[in-house]
Amino acid sequence: MPILETKRLILRQLCHDDLNAIYDLVYADPEIKKAWSGRKGTPEEIKKGFAKEHIDPENLFGLKGVALKNTGNLIGLMGFQTHDPGEGEAIGYLLSVEEPHRRVGYDPGYIEAELTYALGKNYWGQGYASEMGMAIIPWGFETLGLGRIIQGVLGWNDNSINLMKRLGFRVERGLDGGVVGVLADYETWKAQFSNGG
Repeated sequence: MPILETKRLILRQLCHDDLNAIYDLVYADPEIKKAWSGRKGTPEEIKKGFAKEHIDPENLFGLKGVALKNTGNLIGLMGFQTHDPGEGEAIGYLLSVEEPHRRVGYDPGYIEAELTYALGKNYWGQGYASEMGMAIIPWGFETLGLGRIIQGVLGWNDNSINLMKRLGFRVERGLDGGVVGVLADYETWKAQFSNGG
């Protein structure tokens, strides 16, 4: 059953039967893997680690499958990942020059999540990430109760930086040389994008 539907896409829970497709779409492609994940190991180790983090836990956070509505074919991943305060340097890429001491994940009364996504290269340049991003942002604020959405990307990842801008994120220079996107004012975002952006 879809979590979200757009004109062309659905966002759905992933299952173990999706692991080969996920690996082929994201981890087997060196360009996508370099920009998206530091996960290491054999294909089987990568699939096992992914399942442990994103398939076995049953909750609305974590990565979900993005599939074509007309065929059901999986084209990539998108979702919200939360971070524990103890992650420290592992989430340093979410700190910016503008807010170097932002305490990602430290306030239990304020739900903050990282918007994460990856699409297979055959699906780039067709507006799929923008389409699902525009649907998942309101879902995050309204259904998951997010107080802020953040995203961190490598400084050379122009596609993701441009997507952040299209989705209405405030773009900041990251402390680690990357780029950080912040979306905290949902009411302003909603007013802007409900009028056609």
